[in-house]
This record gives sequence, C-alpha cells and structure tokens, in this order.
Amino acid sequence: MTRSAQAGFTLLELLVVLVVCGLLFAGLTNGFRFGVLALTAQARMDNGFGDFEAADRTLRHLVEAMEPSNDTDGILFTASRDQFTCVTEMPQPSGSPARAEASILLRPDHHLVVHWRAVPRRGPTPAIAAETDLLGGVAHIELSYWRARGGWTNTWRSPESPGLIRIHLQPRPSERTRHWPDIIVAPVLQPR
Repeated sequence: MTRSAQAGFTLLELLVVLVVCGLLFAGLTNGFRFGVLALTAQARMDNGFGDFEAADRTLRHLVEAMEPSNDTDGILFTASRDQFTCVTEMPQPSGSPARAEASILLRPDHHLVVHWRAVPRRGPTPAIAAETDLLGGVAHIELSYWRARGGWTNTWRSPESPGLIRIHLQPRPSERTRHWPDIIVAPVLQPR
C-alpha cells in the first residue's frame, strides 16, 4: 500500500468515535432531563412556601402585638382549638398600625383567614369588618395555649393572656409535598 491510501480513518476508528459521541450525547440528555425534573420538583415544593412565610410573619405579628386581656375594656382574649380572637395592631398601608379585634379561623373552603374590625381606643366600635386571606390549602388548624401551670391546653378561659400560642397548620391531602412547621409565638404581656 502506498502512503496516500492510508490518509483516512478506518471503519473501526469511526465506530469508536460514534460510540463515544453517542454515550456523551446520552449522558448530556440524561443530565439535562434530571436537571429539568429537579427544577420542576423544587418549584412544586416551593410553590406554597412563600405563602406560608407570609402567613407565618402575619400570625407572629398579630400575636406579638396582641393586647393583654383587660376587663375594663370589656374585650377578652377568647380561644378554642380551631380559632382565637384578640385585640391587636393591624398593619395599615399608611404605615401606622390600627387597633383591631382580630379572629384567626379556617374557612370551609380551606383558607386560613384573619377576620378583623377596627377598635378605636375611645368611643363606639365601628361595625365595618374585613377579612384577609392568609393561606390556602389548609386542611386543619389546631391551636394550643401555654399555661404556666399545666402546660399546653386547647382552650383558653382565663382573663390573662397565655404565655405562648402554638399554631399547627395541616395541608390538604393534595398538598402533602408541603411541610409547614408549627408556629410558636409569645404575646407581649405588657400594656402598650
């Protein structure tokens, strides 16, 4: 054979190159597919967590800004296993908080809401009420209250405010990919 006849690649060399390129392409395709699936799963899991964070901040603010129970105002902190009502400060668009009677409860359509109405420091209470949707996809809410003597209880029947309030939210079965930790917060016990 002459030198000019050996200038190309052999069939074996071409097959090796094709196999290596095929393996490389398959690896890149599987890596891309894994990345897309991981991103989709993360987006699905994170879908409701931002909502939970906003609800968490709002609930913490409402409980921390809660006024102690006061027999002279005629307004008491009332609480049960699935809702509570208190006087607290509601944030306003103007920036200055407004005193309000707020109730935290779960509607039948699985939305956690704050039902509130303004309570002026002096004068008659206006009848206008509002409702703010905090979080959707909630199957069940369980509230617990800490007593200095006796630990956690599911109802509160005392003129004093509880030491801690624990809010446990359970997502609906269709939303089980979410995990919501318990919210445990202490109300401010000094009058403002």
